[in-house]
Amino acid sequence: MRNSILTGLLLAGFLSLPLEMVSQTPGSSIALAAPKDQTNDPYNQSMREGYKKTAVRNFRAALLFFKQAEQSRPGDRYAQNAIRNVQAYIDRGKLFISFVPTKPMRLRQGATRTGSTRSCLNAVSSLDGKNHQSELTALTAMSDTDSSQLTTSNHPTFFFYIPKTAEPIQSLEFVLRDEADEPLYTKNFKTPPQGGIFSIKVPDHRPLKLDQKYNWMLSANCSNYGKQAGLSLTGVIQVVKDDNLSDAIQQTSNPIEQVMLYAASGIWENAITTLADLRRQKPKDSTVQDYWEQLLTSVKHLEEANIAQEPPLN
Repeated sequence: MRNSILTGLLLAGFLSLPLEMVSQTPGSSIALAAPKDQTNDPYNQSMREGYKKTAVRNFRAALLFFKQAEQSRPGDRYAQNAIRNVQAYIDRGKLFISFVPTKPMRLRQGATRTGSTRSCLNAVSSLDGKNHQSELTALTAMSDTDSSQLTTSNHPTFFFYIPKTAEPIQSLEFVLRDEADEPLYTKNFKTPPQGGIFSIKVPDHRPLKLDQKYNWMLSANCSNYGKQAGLSLTGVIQVVKDDNLSDAIQQTSNPIEQVMLYAASGIWENAITTLADLRRQKPKDSTVQDYWEQLLTSVKHLEEANIAQEPPLN
């Protein structure tokens, strides 16, 4: 009898939920922040509502929902990250796209530079006559406490700025290695003659695995400066998962709202990839261009590089 009463109460509670809470979202490369049998508990409901408000830039409402989620699960890192990130947006006092790291530390350059100080990459002319930083630059961002760039994609895209050089670059090589230092993907290519921001996407047959860290290296070889005059950039990328963020992303078809969610959640790769796709689709849209510049200049080393006005190349 007691079990029948409990079953009836649970069924009644389930039927009283809004339809969108009952429906299950198809799986994707983003995963669990909580066990699936708890997806409709107060914590997950608050997190989903918080992400919805974040997408439309209602940060004060989002903050209230994220605080409710943290009260339901004290110490939960997803809720704490969300609270910190939307609070950072509120403190800035502007409604614009800005990357917020997953940890409250100073952002630093997302790659380590090695190589000769005498290189073809030192003798350059800017693309438009402005004072661009004449350096090979990785468009990445991370915090001081974590060397990994974050993504939710099993096939992430890497972005680099290649300056227009006075001397030819013989070749560029990109290598991605797994935790065992085994090469997962290698790509050799020539530099675009005009320079600019280009991208490298991990192909479908080389998926990255959840929670593993992968080391990447971009090497430039200069034809007229000898083998010792090359330059390399290195970095780390890691695939992470969050079901509530995934739900929020899937519930909006607006790419700007998706960029906002990724950026506010500290997921750099998804944010820049989504916005780069939109920038290519609408190259003459001044609003999209503004969003692109805002995202890049929110990272200190990219702001200093003065490359935010450069569009992503196809």
